[in-house]
Amino acid sequence: MSPAGASQAQKSSTSNRQNENLLPTPTPPHDIPGSTLTVKDNHAHPVNYLKADNSNPPVSLPVESVLPGHTVWPESQAAEALCFVFRSELSIFFPFVTPPNKPVSVLRQSHPCLFKAMVVAASYQNRALQIRRGAALTEELAKRLLIDGEKTRDILQALLITIAWYHGHLKRNPQMTNLLHLALAVLADLGFDKPAHLNDRRTVIFDASRSSYGFAEETNRMDNEDRRTLLGCFYVTSVASAVFRRVDAIPYSRHLNQALQILVETGEHPADELLVQHVRLQSLVEQIAQVAPFDDPQGPHSSWAPTTMHIRYLEQQLTDLAQSATKFNTNCNWLIHVHAARIFLYEAGLYDPLWQNANTSTGARQQRLDTMWKCLAATKSLFEVYISMPDHMIFTASYALWGLLAYALLIASRLCLSKVEGWDVDLVRTELDFSQILELVAQKTDQGNAFARVHWLGDGGSDEMVDRVTMKTRRVQTWFNQYFPRIFAQHDPALAMGPDPSFLLGIDDMFWEELITGFQPAGL
Repeated sequence: MSPAGASQAQKSSTSNRQNENLLPTPTPPHDIPGSTLTVKDNHAHPVNYLKADNSNPPVSLPVESVLPGHTVWPESQAAEALCFVFRSELSIFFPFVTPPNKPVSVLRQSHPCLFKAMVVAASYQNRALQIRRGAALTEELAKRLLIDGEKTRDILQALLITIAWYHGHLKRNPQMTNLLHLALAVLADLGFDKPAHLNDRRTVIFDASRSSYGFAEETNRMDNEDRRTLLGCFYVTSVASAVFRRVDAIPYSRHLNQALQILVETGEHPADELLVQHVRLQSLVEQIAQVAPFDDPQGPHSSWAPTTMHIRYLEQQLTDLAQSATKFNTNCNWLIHVHAARIFLYEAGLYDPLWQNANTSTGARQQRLDTMWKCLAATKSLFEVYISMPDHMIFTASYALWGLLAYALLIASRLCLSKVEGWDVDLVRTELDFSQILELVAQKTDQGNAFARVHWLGDGGSDEMVDRVTMKTRRVQTWFNQYFPRIFAQHDPALAMGPDPSFLLGIDDMFWEELITGFQPAGL
């Protein structure tokens, strides 16, 4: 069969498999209807930011081999192909870094770190080489930052790209927390994190005729690339904070909002509209975190108002935002972010301290059950979108999407195992069968491997990162199928479970955080 024929056959089979694997019932919320709008970028490489699920197969990259002692970075032809792949297939997942429209030969000189980060992210068709390139980039960034003391936007943008696709080239020791703190340090050193004023108290010369507190009119020292970079740091810290709870998000301040508004007004780049929606969504996520402090449910709340009042308000805010961004409803990455934000809001129903009156008030108990059911519906909708993604997105999606998937799996397991009074677990399983969800996730990764074998791995090939996801989901599925009947067959859950199987298998938050990391390709 010719390459074109194989491509068409794979495209057809991909579509058929997607239809077969849709979850049983729920449809996306009424405020997220379908859309067929498209937009064309006027740069050298057109990018459709409205539709991050293009079913066309990815570009076939030239076969690269690096001899011992030679540089891991690509020659001109391979570099052109890899940069094209990044712009056309990967940038739709992370609109916060827009590589300048320059020839690759110029880009690798003017933006050396950004160029290498793009190459690393786009090298997913050769995992062994991707890991070597990732290690080389990490060493270079460490040298530039910690030894040479360099502080440039090029380095910060490279760090953001490395964070966005870091799962593809790390070995067994995840470095997300370290990378995030490095990015925040560079952001501060560049002065992007705070507004610049004529009376900035950090300056030597101070104009006493102006505000003594430095709140004079802001001097605009940032350009739009600086603003995108700043907002990108907010985005990655917000996602990491909400999903993995390892770092605190950058506070969404007036300075960040001003940067966002300038991007809205200038409309400089097609990616900016998607960027704006992502930032607005994450700012709502941060508000949710203030209302329901999941890291410390017994800690102080932001208000004494009832939890349900906050939930209704933020629920309406999420609905309004989704309705204002309907043009992105063919962008499955955006939809997954929206559903994840809803899960984060309704997750409050799972925690007793937030519902102290639920045991004595029938109305509060009903409101809690309603909140948990909405959490179930949002979780199910997220999985529907994930299962319907084209198979090649298994390889091109950013780490945020994988992190949100892992988060949804964690919440799904809690919903299926919750013993909140009135929560009917048997009914829950008819709507959200955790074992079936795990099976579909494993099938999706298997389909990704099948796709890769057709396009770049060849017969018998297998992608180690994808294998890691399949192995972990099968592992949890085995545990769940074994222990779930025993847990609910007896009145004493501790007796039913015996020793804590989650502890024995390491199925905790770290397990989900490392869902797709920790693989070691053969031959390294």
